[in-house]
Amino acid sequence: MIRPGVSAVPGRGRGFGHLWFGQTVAELGSQVGIVAIPLLAAATLHVSAWEMGLLVAVETLPALLISLPAGVFVDRHSRRRILIAANVGRAAALLCIPAAWLVGALSLPVLFAVALVIGGLTIVFDVAYQSYVPELLAGDELASGNQRLEVSASGAQVAGPGAGGVLVATLGAAGAIFLDGVAYLVSAISIARTHAVHSATAEGEGARRSSMWAAVAEGLRLVLADRVLRDLAASTATFNLASAMILAVFVLFATRELGLSAGEFGLLYGLANVGFVLGAFVSGRLSRRLGLGPAMFLAGCLGALATVLLPLSIGPLAIVVLFAGRFAGAVATPVYNVALLTYVQSVAPAGLLGRVNATFRFIDWGTVPLGALLGGALGSQFGLRATLVIAAVLGVGRLGFLLGSPARRVGAPAVGVTGRVGVAPAEDVAPAT
Repeated sequence: MIRPGVSAVPGRGRGFGHLWFGQTVAELGSQVGIVAIPLLAAATLHVSAWEMGLLVAVETLPALLISLPAGVFVDRHSRRRILIAANVGRAAALLCIPAAWLVGALSLPVLFAVALVIGGLTIVFDVAYQSYVPELLAGDELASGNQRLEVSASGAQVAGPGAGGVLVATLGAAGAIFLDGVAYLVSAISIARTHAVHSATAEGEGARRSSMWAAVAEGLRLVLADRVLRDLAASTATFNLASAMILAVFVLFATRELGLSAGEFGLLYGLANVGFVLGAFVSGRLSRRLGLGPAMFLAGCLGALATVLLPLSIGPLAIVVLFAGRFAGAVATPVYNVALLTYVQSVAPAGLLGRVNATFRFIDWGTVPLGALLGGALGSQFGLRATLVIAAVLGVGRLGFLLGSPARRVGAPAVGVTGRVGVAPAEDVAPAT
């Protein structure tokens, strides 16, 4: 039920609804592309498994190479303009694929080039939009706004691959990719209609005066010097390391150890992914009712439980336990993400927010390739279940960074302020009912 005087969409008069709509369209298009591009590569170019893996690696490489400089760029320039330009750039890159296909010039190097451009622009876009939200919303609206964005991302993750499969079947892979490019253009037009109430451009003056690496170092120092931010970054990085290890062997474990067919695995994975939507819907309420810190700790415990359940998938209930583990992890992810992002947006100075978000992205994504390589190596050497056990130890170990941390006592976002909004102490937050 909506309280009198409170808009159903936070920041409606400031254009948050346009940002939300644009991001929803972009997320759906992105999920369609995740299905269509590999299918096009497989069916048209007949790529090998190694080439397919290389295509994925090329798209994720910019996360390690440009995340930190991207934060400086976002703090130096208008975040709204960056979002528009990034979406137009992603659209142009994607539309090169069907154009090349039409004239018979499609090749693996073309896909590599497009993947690299999209990967880089996505990093810039994500850092910018996470930093732009506080310019559109008041402090007490941040959790609700982030929740809505997370609902869109989670919903796209569930519905997008299926829609992508249908589009590929009806329009062909090149046609589906064309629609993905159009989705980014629609997103750019929608974001162009937003207008910030609080612009952080002036507050990024320090980033403009400093050299690139001095500005990067400023963002790193802020995260590492702040006990709460440092603990959250360490906890997130540890859990992402465990998650990447699990992803490296999860398909093989489900199909080879548990004997699931491809269809059964797809059904289990799709149903479990509904947990992302459920978690996204409850994330804002948990952050407001429990406080940001307790919500993150609760999500951390649920995520740890998910890693423990996976290697316990043994016997006649193995599939049920496997589903429960995957579902629990899916629910925990948006709850943690919404609370973490809201906290960072609440405490980081507006002129440094891009670099703080970029630092977290660098740390988070930096452990993913390492975890994937580690999971593959351990799986080959010690077996799939043993790898899941090691990942579970790391999954539970991430709680060590939170148990004794002041992060657990972080309360709800403060009311009515944009930019650097602050948070209330946890004892001021009403207990859940």
